[in-house]
Amino acid sequence: MTLHDRINRIVEALPSETSSVTLTRSDLVALLDNHVAEVASAPSPDLTVEEVAHETRRAPSTVRGWLISGELRGYKINNRDWRVPRPALREYLTGESAEPTREVGEPMDDIGAWRRVRRA
Repeated sequence: MTLHDRINRIVEALPSETSSVTLTRSDLVALLDNHVAEVASAPSPDLTVEEVAHETRRAPSTVRGWLISGELRGYKINNRDWRVPRPALREYLTGESAEPTREVGEPMDDIGAWRRVRRA
């Protein structure tokens, strides 16, 4: 139960609009400590290439290939490190986004991908 839910339960238990609640310092600290623990344990919304590779049991280079081709939706931080939103990974794994977002012949955003194509 989140901090918001706990406070809502306290408010709902009040008999009238003019009722008040007294909480001890230790009660407030306990509410906040639980909230901080919930936030800390919440999964990060976006995954690194290595995390996606671990979850899909593939090599990080394979995941980068999916991102470059547009098969897997993601974005770069500081034009360097890829991040994949959890919903995008779910879509990819369930096959909802099976078509690449980049058409063949469109310019690539990654200079490394361009160099690999040029060498081939």
